[in-house]
Amino acid sequence: MIGNSVTSIGDTAFAGCSGLTSVAIPDSVTTIGFTAFLGCTGLKNVAIPDSVTAIGAAAFKVCTSLTAIDVDPANPAFSSSEGVLFNKSRTALLAFPEGKAGAYAVPDSVTAIGDYTFQGCTRLTSITIGSGVTSIGIRAFSDCASLTSVEISSSVNSIGHEAFCGCTGLTRVCFAGNAPLLGDQVLRDCPAVLVYYRAGTAGWGPTFAGRPTALWIDPPRYSEWLPSTGLLIQYPNASAEADDPDQDGMSNYAEMLAGTDPTDRASLLILERVPRPADLTEADRTPIGTNQHALYFRSVPGKRYGVQWADAVDGPWSTTAVVTASTTQKRLVFNKPATHAFYRVILAQ
Repeated sequence: MIGNSVTSIGDTAFAGCSGLTSVAIPDSVTTIGFTAFLGCTGLKNVAIPDSVTAIGAAAFKVCTSLTAIDVDPANPAFSSSEGVLFNKSRTALLAFPEGKAGAYAVPDSVTAIGDYTFQGCTRLTSITIGSGVTSIGIRAFSDCASLTSVEISSSVNSIGHEAFCGCTGLTRVCFAGNAPLLGDQVLRDCPAVLVYYRAGTAGWGPTFAGRPTALWIDPPRYSEWLPSTGLLIQYPNASAEADDPDQDGMSNYAEMLAGTDPTDRASLLILERVPRPADLTEADRTPIGTNQHALYFRSVPGKRYGVQWADAVDGPWSTTAVVTASTTQKRLVFNKPATHAFYRVILAQ
């Protein structure tokens, strides 16, 4: 416990205290120093009282278990929403907890994403950049290994050096506006990413930041897709987007995106244990080496898939291949891991 007589938590004060799981910051504290809690990998949440008016850079970096930074509503300098730290007016996103998982949408009030803001957030899976953001800083999203999808608003006009470097699971970056100014190696070590852009926007070519580009086309509306599926005839009471009438674990909406049949339990995106030679391309029927193994999955011709692997079932996941299917089964060949590996298949577009 920090005593009530303490007015400042100094630079690196608790840095590297991996056994620290919680901290109670008293109302007497006005300043939290540079890298004050850096590397506190066991720290799960932080409560900032209304007395704190200064927080140093990287104060909560490499806190890999941290899921929430909560600020007293009466604080005059800072605020929080969904456990994310902002300045009071929420024009600047100051710290994103590295243990926070899933998708995140940057609020429209934010005007810039600063250098290193999301760096190392390995449980972040997708990000939507709000319409107020004009710039993305240096290494802002670097090393977010589970990040698969990014949507960037038309307001963004510059992206800093290595902004998405090391996002090994990234398969799609979608731009709503004109091509922005780029720093160096923005998409370095993102082997599977495809860059999408909107029709009618300017500055796009066949590649962007060294990666291939494609036209960003929205999926069909559910209401437009529904009549063609047979759902209304076969399952009139289970044809909503969230329903799963064939009970295969994929909702009607997920089946729409994947191109599978929502009325057929056998039609879904899954890994398969054995090959179906008649449904493989000739290249996918060639023998494999003794130090390799093959992964088979059901596919829909024309759909683009990402294959991810991890050494633990809860990740983090890295994309090892992105392929476009031409048949109803696809094979991928990998070198056998030293011990074990987990694989999963995702829809990449």
